[in-house]
Amino acid sequence: GISQPTVLPYSPHSAAYDKTALDKYPFDLNRAKELLGKSGATGLKAEAMVVSSYPELGAIAQIMQADLAKIGFALSITVLDPTQGSRRLLAGDFQCTPSFSGNTQKYPTRVTLNSIWRTGKNPVWGDNIPKAYVDAVTEAAGTIDPAKQKAAFAKLNAVILDEAWVIPIAYRQSVFGVAKHVDGFAFTVDDMGGLGNASIEK
Repeated sequence: GISQPTVLPYSPHSAAYDKTALDKYPFDLNRAKELLGKSGATGLKAEAMVVSSYPELGAIAQIMQADLAKIGFALSITVLDPTQGSRRLLAGDFQCTPSFSGNTQKYPTRVTLNSIWRTGKNPVWGDNIPKAYVDAVTEAAGTIDPAKQKAAFAKLNAVILDEAWVIPIAYRQSVFGVAKHVDGFAFTVDDMGGLGNASIEK
């Protein structure tokens, strides 16, 4: 009950948020199985690379594995230490990997600070990044006109959904537990706890 499903990297608080996207691309294993059947592909399998420093990524991989098994797709899971995982990720030496996309709570084009969303030397695309994606990012980053921004964000979302090299599934939200006698606790735009103005009521 803390997070929500999504198909785009932007939360409801973002200027690039599109509330209709999830309706267009709902979680539907039956539809996925139907499309795989129509493709004629058989013996489908892939490796999910998981970095050991984030236990939740292993849990996500196991859920993916169970869901894909239901539609005839075998997903194996390989757990790597952070050094090995980072090396393979940046080299594009993986088939799929659960991960996080940071900076999405800031201006939408800040998502490109993540390696997988880069507009140059991208681990998935190399330097053959879809022109529509690069153009949409450039357009959104180059204007402060609200109408032009909205149009650019729509283009950006369209190419993310069409190319689907990254498939967002949910928002990662931090949960802070604060006792009733603690006052002034805050958190930053980077989702980090702030104690600068915190005090304890006695």
